[in-house]
Amino acid sequence: MLIDISLTILGIFLQCVTSSQIFEDFTLIITNKVLIGKLKEQKTVNATVPGPLINVTLGHTIRLTVINNLYDTHTVVHLHGMTQFGTPFSDGVPFVSQCLISNSPGNNSFTYLFTPEKAGTYWYHAHHRM
Repeated sequence: MLIDISLTILGIFLQCVTSSQIFEDFTLIITNKVLIGKLKEQKTVNATVPGPLINVTLGHTIRLTVINNLYDTHTVVHLHGMTQFGTPFSDGVPFVSQCLISNSPGNNSFTYLFTPEKAGTYWYHAHHRM
């Protein structure tokens, strides 16, 4: 039921987007990988630890697509310090503002859509459950 509600809210927000907005698109692929020099598998973002730097322009709308290729867990991405006025479903707090992103093929992605309110340096991280 929560997934249906989140998708409905997202659909309503997407219909409100105007053509005058400038979009910046990013993709984060979360996967398990053994990195060079490491003995065990790690969860990586775009095959790196830490994940890639995301530079955005203030006032642009961000479309951040997260693809969950983890074979052993569901996940979400939380953007620390990023206010989510009008887009609470893009906060990435599992079971509070968002359902987990499944690791099932065909149902393993979520697109966060938000516009930064302030310039600054922020960080993101994943929440996951085994």
